[in-house]
Amino acid sequence: GSPLQRLGVRGQDLARCALHFLFTPNAGTISKMQPFLYAVGDRTVLRIGIHIRVGDAVFSSKDDFHAREYVHFFECASQIEKERLQPWHTKVVWYLASDSLSVRREAKELYGDKLLTATR
Repeated sequence: GSPLQRLGVRGQDLARCALHFLFTPNAGTISKMQPFLYAVGDRTVLRIGIHIRVGDAVFSSKDDFHAREYVHFFECASQIEKERLQPWHTKVVWYLASDSLSVRREAKELYGDKLLTATR
């Protein structure tokens, strides 16, 4: 048999083990993600995700993109909030993921505590 078979590893286990290894966060990752995880599973928090991809230019030029240029994303989140808000929701959190640090920082200034995003 193959070296893996001699070690007792079955072919059907390879993909599962590889995915587990690749996608299980380490302690450092978990500590950095802690501020973003506090509301996961809390049904009193309405969570809305926003993803703004400004494009590859953010990597090759100065990051001078502005959240105001993407106001339609935030208007959409606001509309979803109005439609999905229930009496049991005590808090609303918008999670923003963007490849532009300047967009994330400006959005945080505009939306304050409602918006959770990485600003460093």
